Amino acid sequence: MKPRRIKISEMKLLLLFVVACVGVSFSAATNANQSAESTKCPVLGTKEFSAKQMRSRLRHTQSIDPPCCAGTLNLKGTVVLDVSVNADGDVTCVDQISGHPLILTSALHSVSGWKFQPYSSGGEGKPFHGKLVIKFHATERSVSFKVIDEALPLRSTSTMR
Repeated sequence: MKPRRIKISEMKLLLLFVVACVGVSFSAATNANQSAESTKCPVLGTKEFSAKQMRSRLRHTQSIDPPCCAGTLNLKGTVVLDVSVNADGDVTCVDQISGHPLILTSALHSVSGWKFQPYSSGGEGKPFHGKLVIKFHATERSVSFKVIDEALPLRSTSTMR
């Protein structure tokens, strides 16, 4: 049996994919180590809301940018984030809980600009935090997403085009 020859364009694409995956793996390992050391978002003394309550308080979102190497991938899945919000409804901190490593960075960056309805207790604005569950579909051109009430037991997937 004769070995198959790989075209230069296929080799470049394969090399790009391998480099991207190694970079994501390194980044995910670094983020996992940082998450294991301590939680970034201070939550002591803040009201905790469920994913459903967080979704209902959401007032303004901005688009999630496609990941750097989504041109060859079709990513679908769910990202779960822990979001801290100040008394004015502005996001102060976003921490990753779970999700596909290729989309996590884009989601973290985008959610930091989202706006929530302020929470008040006794007539005074109070900070709060909770889980934000985002179902997504990312391609090379865009990321469509929907904030949902709870994490589904579906795994993130990626397929070659």
